[in-house]
Amino acid sequence: MAIQDISELKEGVIIKGPFWPEDVKVHIIKKVGKRIQVIGAGIKTQKSYQSVYSEEEFKEKVSIIGGVEGPKLTANPKQFRLALEAQRIRMSYEFDPLFAVGVSKIDPLPHQIEAVYDYLLKKPRIRFLLADDPGAGKTIMAGLLLKELKYRKAIEKILIVAPPALVSQWKRELSEKFGETFMPIDRSIVNTMGSAVWEQYNQFLVSIDFASRSQDVLEQLKNLNFTWDLVIVDEAHKLSAYKYGDKTDESLRYKFGKVLSETSEHLLFLTATPHKGDPENFRLLLNLLEKDLYANTELISEAIRNKENPIMLRRLKEDMRYEDGRPIFPPRKVTTIPYKLSASEKMLYEAVTQYVRENFEKAERMANQRVAIALALIVLQRRLASSVRAVRKSLERRARRLSERLSFWDNPPKESEEAAFSEEELEDMEESDRWEVENKVMGLTTARSKEELKEEIREVERLVELAKNVEREGQERKLNELRRCIDIEEIRNSDEKLLIFTEHKDTLDYLMEKVQQWGFSVTHIDGSMSMDERKQAEDDFKNKCQIMIATEAAGEGINLQFCKLMVNYDIPWNPTRLEQRMGRIHRYGQRYEVHIYNLIAEDTREGEVLKRILEKLELMREHLGKDRVYDVISEIFDEEGIKFEDVMKKAILNRITQEEFEKIDKIELNAKEKLAKASEEALATRFVDLDKFKEKKELAEEYRLIPEYIEQFFIEGFRYFDGKIQKIKEDVYRIEEVPVIIRKKSKDPVTQNKRYYSQICFNKSIIKEDHSTEFLAPGHPLFEALTDLILEKFSSTLSEGAIFFDPEATDEAMLWFVKGEIRDGKGNKMGEKLFAIHQKRNGELTRKGPFIIWDLKPCSNPPKFRSFIEEISKDEEPIINWSVNELMDPYFKEIREQIFKDLDIKHKYLRRSLNYLLAEAMKKEQEYIEKQKRGKDMKLQLLNVRRKIEDYKHRKNTLLDEIEKEKNLSMGLPEVIAVIGLVPYPTEDDKELSGMKRDNEIEKIAMEVAMKYEIKNKRDPVDVSKDNDGCGFDIKSKGIDEIRYIEVKGRAKEGIIFLTPNEWIKAKRLGEKYWLYVVSHCATNPVLRIIQNPAENLKPDKIEKVIRFSVDSKQIKTKGEEVKV
Repeated sequence: MAIQDISELKEGVIIKGPFWPEDVKVHIIKKVGKRIQVIGAGIKTQKSYQSVYSEEEFKEKVSIIGGVEGPKLTANPKQFRLALEAQRIRMSYEFDPLFAVGVSKIDPLPHQIEAVYDYLLKKPRIRFLLADDPGAGKTIMAGLLLKELKYRKAIEKILIVAPPALVSQWKRELSEKFGETFMPIDRSIVNTMGSAVWEQYNQFLVSIDFASRSQDVLEQLKNLNFTWDLVIVDEAHKLSAYKYGDKTDESLRYKFGKVLSETSEHLLFLTATPHKGDPENFRLLLNLLEKDLYANTELISEAIRNKENPIMLRRLKEDMRYEDGRPIFPPRKVTTIPYKLSASEKMLYEAVTQYVRENFEKAERMANQRVAIALALIVLQRRLASSVRAVRKSLERRARRLSERLSFWDNPPKESEEAAFSEEELEDMEESDRWEVENKVMGLTTARSKEELKEEIREVERLVELAKNVEREGQERKLNELRRCIDIEEIRNSDEKLLIFTEHKDTLDYLMEKVQQWGFSVTHIDGSMSMDERKQAEDDFKNKCQIMIATEAAGEGINLQFCKLMVNYDIPWNPTRLEQRMGRIHRYGQRYEVHIYNLIAEDTREGEVLKRILEKLELMREHLGKDRVYDVISEIFDEEGIKFEDVMKKAILNRITQEEFEKIDKIELNAKEKLAKASEEALATRFVDLDKFKEKKELAEEYRLIPEYIEQFFIEGFRYFDGKIQKIKEDVYRIEEVPVIIRKKSKDPVTQNKRYYSQICFNKSIIKEDHSTEFLAPGHPLFEALTDLILEKFSSTLSEGAIFFDPEATDEAMLWFVKGEIRDGKGNKMGEKLFAIHQKRNGELTRKGPFIIWDLKPCSNPPKFRSFIEEISKDEEPIINWSVNELMDPYFKEIREQIFKDLDIKHKYLRRSLNYLLAEAMKKEQEYIEKQKRGKDMKLQLLNVRRKIEDYKHRKNTLLDEIEKEKNLSMGLPEVIAVIGLVPYPTEDDKELSGMKRDNEIEKIAMEVAMKYEIKNKRDPVDVSKDNDGCGFDIKSKGIDEIRYIEVKGRAKEGIIFLTPNEWIKAKRLGEKYWLYVVSHCATNPVLRIIQNPAENLKPDKIEKVIRFSVDSKQIKTKGEEVKV
């Protein structure tokens, strides 16, 4: 309708014109000089528009399309239904509590559901550390979060950071399980596209080492024109920094982490090993998530003790359960096998250890390269403990490197920075990088003259010969023990598989030779292999080979739960690595008890200590029933004042005291308390609430997106735009051509829609058995493109309104669709819901399920309906008022309760943390003032500390003010987004439909009979039909060990009953849990017949003209069980 006079523009009017990319609902209009200002919101996007226009141009180009006299109810009902269903699907996360589960190819476990839906998604801004034990499925949790946030339109720009070896695994799993495509960024991409790549795409994967070591990439990430909506960092403990006194040593990865922290809105850290026995290192990691939350480690400990930690979650293997309460992880048995060296092995051991000890003591007295030389010697000792082959090869390399150094003695090359790594940094490196550093430092020496160096070379060559002599003697004692383990487990005569771990590549090569000589099929994984090569080795181990030999490279990203036997051929000095090794086979999917053997030479210095420690750990595990003693041994040692790595070094250097041995011997005393304390420091145990999980799953079953409706919506919409789709078998379709108009809607070049899809389906249960079929669901690029197109073309029909037949109605009515939202003081959307409200002739309002649209029949040629609809449809005010009081107020309270607890805790620790920092800075200021009084020049120091004090004050005020804003929730005025006029379907002359009309009195009697029967049988029934009619059942009834979803049908006498599409689909979905209760003779002497799983036991007729399923009384009597009430 063209605008004749500007006075026609009033609040609520919907206008269309070239000034906006969508239809706009007017909120305010006023004169500004000779022009007019219009303020409104987009019907489709809710985007705010406010500009000033020429009155003449406005009248010429803008037309009113709705809202002048209320909805016209003249829209094409098919277009209307497509648009309304598109809106409902876009908001489905608000009524389907596990939305992302339904649109992904996964079946998550209770602890995974809990992490995403009870912790992460309840936070308006996610800055969180998810630190579950190894094998818990953190990739699944990250994928679910990503999917949920994407569908809420909360995120678009996403970056996932992973170790180099895991980048391809992340790419594959996100694609296969969640249908998400990510662009991997590497040197070739950056060289080709430069910084433009970050603008061109939306979803990226990058290696933590590539990004942190590439200065150009770091600079690009610092200077992006956007903020990352979501950053996920896998193995986040690699973002390491260490504090030594007042100095903080930040690794390149940590500096990269700071860039991510400063340029991201949502930031999720994933790690199974958050705590390395260094509380300050842990605090610095948390600092990347919330800079000022924990100023010292005491605050972290207090928060964990009080269960007030709003930014982290850790669940332990022993606490993870299936839905029925069974443990997910079977038991594991760890056995230490001590053995004694042969005489020649013992001679070699003593000689190498003496060499290491003497040179280590010399290195300690040196000013330069002290740390690097000590590192080289410790590496040599660890290789000695691994195998004779490993130490011989290492000694040969050392002799060669020292000889090279001798040849350049008079004209030495400039020393490289090869030794500038601490042991902590070395532990954090990728294995191949660590080997490279270890081999480089092999050429460093304590010699300070040519003669000293010549003497050292002679000594190393002597050691090489000793090693060769041992090799010539035959098999090592340790190799004999490995063979004995194989015999104990009877691997040769069974299909059992064995995983052997070693720290060193030379040992791996040696074991490969020996195991093959024994006649076993064998494969391997080491740090020099690409992820594709490792995955191929994993597949070979599963399908072809009986034994796998692996270095620490298999400790991440490799899943070997099909194997239950493991041997640690050597023991890492980092206990976390030991736990990671075990986690390869002791993880989700393992069905049997896991057996792990540790081989220890008990007559060596380090072997004696390791044997004692491992025995103590096993005793603690038996006494406490907790496998995780291996995971927290470093923390337990800290409690006793023992550092694990230092103990091992001291043992080698013969410096370990009797007192320290006694401390190790006493570890099991009070072990329970120490383990609990260590658990606190490692994040605190959180038990999975299985009852809560079951409730959430129940709700998901009741309200989740129904594949049948998704299928119907897609096919109807696709064909509307001339798309060619053909059914090729049950539930499976072929798309022969995607129209250009749909393909053009794809937003991301990485996820461009194809022209042709050979096999698609809408039901994910089909995909589990048929991997060649593509799963089409909300979130899939093609589904989203079609949904966008439908909303673009047909959104205006919603405000116009349409007429639908209600086959069971006896009178006209209105069906209003109302959207409400809640925001915090910072403008963040905290919740949004879509409600359907039924309005009777007498003005009575009741809530309906939004999916009721599929129970109605589009009315293309509406009959002449009574003036009541025309009158009532003009007045939205009663609907808005009722929505606020009955629907939005309870929702507002629910949201407020969710967020206040977390915000109060955050406020408490931020305030205390910043007060601590302020007090420390003021204390420093006072010290400087005292020094200045004594004559020292402290101007610069005072200037810096006073700036710091001002900064802390400003940060405190700003951060606490932000929390207050987050707590100030406000409810937006509910908005009517669509309206339907409901008219009865004319059935007077149609015998097939006789008895279809709803008789409220009869239905009331039938409901009373059904409720009485449930109570009599000790179940607790709840009538859900009043507040959510259209959900597919009338009663939800819980017994001790069952739940019944009951649809009640009442008849005055006997006759045909009719089921709606919602009821029939729910019957098929819920199977044995769904019951049909038919009450006949309601008007006289009610008779109740009950039918379990009617979708399986009944054969209804489908009546297309009223989209109903009819069941005759004969079937009811034959299949139904008559029961007494």
